[in-house]
Amino acid sequence: MRVLLLVVLLLLAGAAPAAAHDVSEHGAPGVASNLRSTPVSAPLPGGVTVDVLHNGQALLLRNGSGVPVTVVTSGGSARMEVPAGGRLQWHEDAAHPDPSVVGPDRPVRQWRVELLTGGQRYEAVGEVRWTPGPSPWPWFAAAAVLAAVVAAAARRRWLAAPLGAAVAASVTHNAAALAARAGESSLLGDYLPQAGCWALGAAAAYLLARDRGDGLWLGALASAGLVLLTATRAAPVLWSSTVLVSLPATLDRLLVIAASGLAAGYLLALPRIAQPVRAPRRP
Repeated sequence: MRVLLLVVLLLLAGAAPAAAHDVSEHGAPGVASNLRSTPVSAPLPGGVTVDVLHNGQALLLRNGSGVPVTVVTSGGSARMEVPAGGRLQWHEDAAHPDPSVVGPDRPVRQWRVELLTGGQRYEAVGEVRWTPGPSPWPWFAAAAVLAAVVAAAARRRWLAAPLGAAVAASVTHNAAALAARAGESSLLGDYLPQAGCWALGAAAAYLLARDRGDGLWLGALASAGLVLLTATRAAPVLWSSTVLVSLPATLDRLLVIAASGLAAGYLLALPRIAQPVRAPRRP
């Protein structure tokens, strides 16, 4: 079991840099940053709407005008015709939040997409805006306190409760992130590592509740994975003003702290809990 623990931890460690890379550049689950791409009110043809998806990862045009609409991307690099009653989703570079262009020194950048219909020209207008995020230090302190309480109070059978709660918090956070990404493709691979941790955690909690010693090491696998994946994929929500999940930002931050703090407390308690009980010496 300890060899299995080492192997899985090495695999998770190898996956962590890729996960962090996805968060910073390509938009992983629960993308969090200080940039927000939104549409701005502008006159459009009747029945035509343009929405921003996934914080600028894509734009979506719905054509309910009864006549075709031609979309001219920023810079005029492409023209796409949307028939009456149709819809078009595309990636617009100008609407994508870019920290090298928008930041504290330049907090707002406007973007425009040209629309042609019925011999008339319209513009869909939006902006990418930088807003400073909250301080993460109170959240870090809360996670540390939670971990210390779990580590100090833990008993073998009692460990099933914080482990199960950590899994539940992680599931809820990731479900909210998945709901916010509805419509994206290739989502399964993004959540496979978390799903593995959840399965191990559920199995470990079941065994621990029955005072089975092998549940300790399964729980260690799950807890180590939860701590690592939360740190690399979810932690940015603690210091970001834009949190792309289908929950209030403060509630999502509480879920992240619960998942990481409870799992860390489990790992801190493990050396003491795993020690064999020695029989008292006879006089």
